[in-house]
Amino acid sequence: MKPKPMTRNQWLLVAGILILTFLHRWHGLGAYPVPHQTEDEIHFVWVGVSLLEHGRAVSWSWLPGYKESGAELGLVKVGGTYYNIVRPCLDHPPLFGLAAGAFARLARAVQPAELSLRIDGVDVPTVNIARARLFTLLLFAATFLLLFTLAREAFSFQTACLTVLFYGFIAHVVCHNRLLVSENLTTPLFLAGLCVTQRYLAGRCSRRTFGTLAVFTTAAALLCKVVAVAQAGAVVFLLLMAGRRREILFPVLGALLGVALYLFYGWWQGWEVFRAILGAQSARFYGFDVPVKFLLHPRLVHDEGFSYLLLLAWLALFGQVLHARRSAIFGAALAYLLIFIFFASSPATYGWHLLPFYPFLCMALAATICRLYRRASTPQFLGITVLLLPQVFHVMFVNNSGHALLFRYSYLLALCALLVFSFAGQRSRQRAVRYSLILLTGVLLLDEFWPVWWGLHI
Repeated sequence: MKPKPMTRNQWLLVAGILILTFLHRWHGLGAYPVPHQTEDEIHFVWVGVSLLEHGRAVSWSWLPGYKESGAELGLVKVGGTYYNIVRPCLDHPPLFGLAAGAFARLARAVQPAELSLRIDGVDVPTVNIARARLFTLLLFAATFLLLFTLAREAFSFQTACLTVLFYGFIAHVVCHNRLLVSENLTTPLFLAGLCVTQRYLAGRCSRRTFGTLAVFTTAAALLCKVVAVAQAGAVVFLLLMAGRRREILFPVLGALLGVALYLFYGWWQGWEVFRAILGAQSARFYGFDVPVKFLLHPRLVHDEGFSYLLLLAWLALFGQVLHARRSAIFGAALAYLLIFIFFASSPATYGWHLLPFYPFLCMALAATICRLYRRASTPQFLGITVLLLPQVFHVMFVNNSGHALLFRYSYLLALCALLVFSFAGQRSRQRAVRYSLILLTGVLLLDEFWPVWWGLHI
């Protein structure tokens, strides 16, 4: 069903949310996450700059395959950190590195190498991380617009607005959106593939347009990161659910094209090294308990960073799949997760690995809250407030900052409003549930916003 055209006030509201969330990411962009907290940012910029300047991928890596194939150049020390420089560096496909390196050069985030940073005739430039991270703001804006479009077409304008509010202010999402990692490019490509699939299934775009964009987004995502081949599986899931078996050809063709281009890149850079690195990457497979780690042990970059709100979002996602009528889009996210599990390469999954799932977690949480608002069911709302009790316990006994006090007393105010109106008529009760739900949602967003904005420990 085609959504109604947006009014001018609705456009202004969406623009306001985009500006607020954009500024929230820009504020403290170079300060948190702390530069060099993950050296993958340096890795991608070095790969891109070296490819653009010399046609050979040069960066750091500690994978054993390089030493075995004689591609190690030696160690250099940059800012107190030692990097093992390799040539060619084939840890990842090249597309995100090229994009990050090109932007870093345009933004003058790359300074010429000092004499101490030259090794075996190769210059290792110094990188201004804060300036290079400006690229992530552009990627966030694209992700925001695609996520809003997807949520609006799958649900409603109100659900879409709440979805992008959660995506814009949840602390884990904000911090990982600031990192120069390939998932920040594969995520908008994934959403673009789902958007065009959704529009095609609704009869609002031609088969040629769908096929072209499905092939392009799938191939481009795979050229950023191999695990993004799971995007093809998610699109195939949606097509199968809609009974469109013939169109499965397009995402499969995109995946095959991406693989072929990646193999060509490996051959061009050095086939023996490429094979050795593929073997080293395959040996890093850890196991199938990634969903447990995502739910119970999410990370902020490398560190432990449990988020109760994200746990509730996972529960909302599974709840939408099990009970909601319009659950195909969430089923596609779980299809992506199922394929992703086979690429798990560490016993402690890095925080940014969740980036492709954040849009669906925010959408599921928003859809659940909007459904509660429409029904205004007192028992269901009380169930949500009970689920929030662990968060309240945390801010009552662990965190005594100003925003924690606000969360605590707003929670109690919402409960008191329900108790007062529980003896009133049905209409008054429903109004109390809705006002309380709005209050708790607003305070939850503020509780996520406050520590990131002020640079507090999360």
